[in-house]
Amino acid sequence: MSSTAVLRRVLKVITLADVVFLVSVAGFTVSVLARRGGLTRGVRGSEVCAWLLFAGFWVGEAAGHVPDRRLFLTVVSVATATVSAYVSTLAARGRDPHRQLTAAFAVMGLLYVPYQFLLPVYHAVLGAVTAHTVWGLGVVGFDPGLEVGVTGQPTALRFAAAPFVQYNIVSACTGVNAIALFAGIVAVADASLRRRVAVAVAVGALVYCLNVVRTVVVGGALGGAWFAFARPVVEPLFGVTRPPVVSFYFAEYLLVQMLVVVVLSGVYLAVVRVLPSVQGFVDELLSVAVADAGGFRSRATRRGARDGQR
Repeated sequence: MSSTAVLRRVLKVITLADVVFLVSVAGFTVSVLARRGGLTRGVRGSEVCAWLLFAGFWVGEAAGHVPDRRLFLTVVSVATATVSAYVSTLAARGRDPHRQLTAAFAVMGLLYVPYQFLLPVYHAVLGAVTAHTVWGLGVVGFDPGLEVGVTGQPTALRFAAAPFVQYNIVSACTGVNAIALFAGIVAVADASLRRRVAVAVAVGALVYCLNVVRTVVVGGALGGAWFAFARPVVEPLFGVTRPPVVSFYFAEYLLVQMLVVVVLSGVYLAVVRVLPSVQGFVDELLSVAVADAGGFRSRATRRGARDGQR
């Protein structure tokens, strides 16, 4: 087997967006390692570039979600891009807590990269989520058929009550991004390594289990048409009318998106209860942002007053 064939079996196809993401993660990582090694020359520029590239990546993600009408993911992507761009200004001015955030996102990226780009890891995670989703659906009375889906692997389900729809378990269904993010946040907490590892493992397991509950609810909504009553809301938004599809769209694009906010907020509150220092650097970021916003308004007011006097 040629080396090219081996690479195709091991690595996912890399897009321009992937390159931007990888370069930004590399920038975060190099900056953190350089500071730990006592090197400061060029680190600030590396951090600024990394955060700007990361912001650009999330702008692209937001644009990609618009055609699918994934409002929640669009809002999250825009918010992440905005925060990333703002952190780049903190890095340019050398203001904390950009160092903690850079370290947190370096850890997040290093954990996410193997899943996102190594096919054996990617397919193993998708296979595990699919298996647990099938098990959960069995608990609530469904017996979906398993078939090859858009991933090229047996990670798609088909229900007898809705044979015209294939329910695909894809990357967004795994919760890996949220797990990696929380792991990065925990990594920069002021606690012993043993405690941070224990909290990260516990949070990862919790997020994974809650995510499987999400995929079971969405699958059950399709197979059992649980939310078919929501047609007056769903049809104007998505143009679907079949009861199982209406139910699926309501669960996937409306109900679950709102529940994700509540659940992840609850997980965050649990993390800061165990590791209070996490809330400390978040409060510091908010404090700096509020101060910058106040300064911007003050400058804008003075500029307006000067313009009015001319």
